[in-house]
Amino acid sequence: LDMRRQYEDAIRKAKTNEEKAKEDWEAKLASEISRVRQESTNEATQLFKHRAEVWERENAQLRESKKDVQNELVHCKNGLSEAREMYDAKMAQHAKVLSEKEHEIIDIRSQLAVKN
Repeated sequence: LDMRRQYEDAIRKAKTNEEKAKEDWEAKLASEISRVRQESTNEATQLFKHRAEVWERENAQLRESKKDVQNELVHCKNGLSEAREMYDAKMAQHAKVLSEKEHEIIDIRSQLAVKN
């Protein structure tokens, strides 16, 4: 009877220890899963944050480049307008000189015709 009780107590202790080990293992596993989930969440948050920062930097650089290109375009348009004005002035001057020279030629031919 005493042996039987000791045997049953030993069985109960073994089951209790097994259940305790199982509970400890499950708690440790749950803790590890929770830790990994938290790390994953933190990493995802950091990735989103860094991606937003990179996007904002690139956007700022693109906006700055756009301003530079727009300023250069204005400068080029102004230069083109000045060049056109100079060209038009030179062409008008050329037409005037050409007209004057044609009149001179006509006058010289008239004088030659009178002398002949």
